[in-house]
Amino acid sequence: MMRPTRIDALWLLALLALVCAPFWVPRPESGYAGNSLSADAGGKLAFYRLLESAAGRYSGQVFRNREPLERLLEDWTSWSYVSPVLCLPGTARLPTKKEWNSILPWVASGGRLVLAVPEDAPEFAQAGIPLRVTAATGVSVGPAEARQRLKTILEEPAELLWISRGQIELEAEATGTEKLVQLDESLQAVRVAYGLGDVTVLASDFLLTNQALAFGDQGMAELAWLVLGAEESYRDIVVDESLNSTGVPRVVGLLLVDPLRPVTLQLLLVVLIFAWRGSRRSGPALPAAIPSRRNITDHTDAVGQMQYRTRNGAPLLREYLQQLLTTWRLPASTEGESPGLHAIAARAGVSVESLQAVLTAAESASREKWLSRRSAAAHITELARLRRATVPGRV
Repeated sequence: MMRPTRIDALWLLALLALVCAPFWVPRPESGYAGNSLSADAGGKLAFYRLLESAAGRYSGQVFRNREPLERLLEDWTSWSYVSPVLCLPGTARLPTKKEWNSILPWVASGGRLVLAVPEDAPEFAQAGIPLRVTAATGVSVGPAEARQRLKTILEEPAELLWISRGQIELEAEATGTEKLVQLDESLQAVRVAYGLGDVTVLASDFLLTNQALAFGDQGMAELAWLVLGAEESYRDIVVDESLNSTGVPRVVGLLLVDPLRPVTLQLLLVVLIFAWRGSRRSGPALPAAIPSRRNITDHTDAVGQMQYRTRNGAPLLREYLQQLLTTWRLPASTEGESPGLHAIAARAGVSVESLQAVLTAAESASREKWLSRRSAAAHITELARLRRATVPGRV
């Protein structure tokens, strides 16, 4: 019995760690730094916390959505009460055409959509929404300039900061327009009517970032809340994370989230057990192979592999027959009766006619261009039986 070694203890620890992996391996979140879970300067964690505290004033609820938007909006369409506010706060990607086909009918039925275009990609246009966001000269307005250049819906003056690389252009058919933020002549945030609902668009997501909401007094936070417009209609607020999780390419991360997470961990466990089993010897060590015997074995294996790949038994039968005739000192051709056949037939215990028939059939088969391995094996077996019977001392 093998004694436990240090390596066995390491294998055991690795096995225990992998068994407990579902409890300690974290579920990777989106790699996008601008999501509502990120505490970076460009993240939206402060915005989400602001929504939670502000919504509590009127018993509203705030939650993150990780489901596909089509499925989420399908559920909302069946609700009989006021639809929530769907907030897309500068997501890693904008909705696809298929997702817009679900969003716009929901908005037209009374929903409210808030969309902030990412600051580093200030372009947006969608058929049906009477506006577009275009790239403009980047501006950064501090508190002193903001008092003169920035117009907002705040009732009282406040310390504001604004950074943007885009601007909003309204189309002629835009109705029910409410300008929320304007920098000089450049429109930065606007709410437009769409059917029974409305769409709020921000040319930059800077207002919703941790950096902006941590600046100065509560002016930026109050402006962000008023732009959202949830309190006036007593709506719940949904911050979408599905566009963040699908907007950033992930390879390994996909294996550690549902539904592939359990399968991945189980496969790792199987691989570990297989590696452990393969690293241990089962039974006593094998004796060293005899060189001459090993050479014969290797040669036999090589010949067998060659015959298996060619799938033609005629060459093998031909070589075996020639070797047997040489051993018996018979002519290469089995046609006609050879004087040596009588002695061989006597030693083999068969009649001369039977021996002649076996040799003739084997020679005829060996001349074929292609012979199945099964037929060749039958002839070789019969010849081997006769050869064995003619060896002195063999039965």
